Amino acid sequence: MKRYVLTSKIKSNPYQPVINYSLENLEKAKELVNNKDYSLILKKVDDDYFIVVGEDIFQASENMGVLELEAIVLEKVDVDIMEYINVKKLSSIEEAILYINIMNDTKLTQVQLAKKINKTQSTIANKIRLLNLQQEVQDGLIANKISERHGRSLLVLEGDQQLQAYKYILRHKLNVRESEKYIYDLANKKRQAKKYLTKGFTRNVQIAVNSINQCLDMIKQLGIEVSNTYDDSDEEVTITITLPK
Repeated sequence: MKRYVLTSKIKSNPYQPVINYSLENLEKAKELVNNKDYSLILKKVDDDYFIVVGEDIFQASENMGVLELEAIVLEKVDVDIMEYINVKKLSSIEEAILYINIMNDTKLTQVQLAKKINKTQSTIANKIRLLNLQQEVQDGLIANKISERHGRSLLVLEGDQQLQAYKYILRHKLNVRESEKYIYDLANKKRQAKKYLTKGFTRNVQIAVNSINQCLDMIKQLGIEVSNTYDDSDEEVTITITLPK
């Protein structure tokens, strides 16, 4: 199952949610490559090998000029799936990426995948939701600067506010409970501001806006980064939704 593959034959996965690693994480990846202590999972497609897990290892090896890497090579992602899910040394972000790639390749739903790997659907959903975190926060998870529970707590915040909270947690070395309280306070301030902005909405418009927000939350749970803005005038509410290509 394991074999050495020429790095010239390895390609980044077009479904890869995380492609830009921090310099710090790439330096750590270089150490793993040097020590031959890494996990690289590839899927063979014709003469090429697409990355399922190990984008950081691949980027580091290219930077180092490494000619070949040892990898687990899959002919089909859905064969013996348990073996690959349980590969050691996967961070929560890498595990989420693995789930995304498996579902893209096999067309399995989260529920079907959960049954195959003996996990709950909520476990898979919670991992995938971590991919909605800002890249810097994802890097922090990969580098074990924060725990998965820290990451899940930060999901209630977005953009600059999320990064602000992440840096505050690191600076003050907050544990999970302390972090959750800090994030709760920040989120409450945001909700109060949002409540003020929607004060003049009719009941039906409020229901419509809430329904749209619920749909956006469902989209985010699929691992898709989606953003929205509201423009409230005297005559109408304009909601702009932005999705990545």
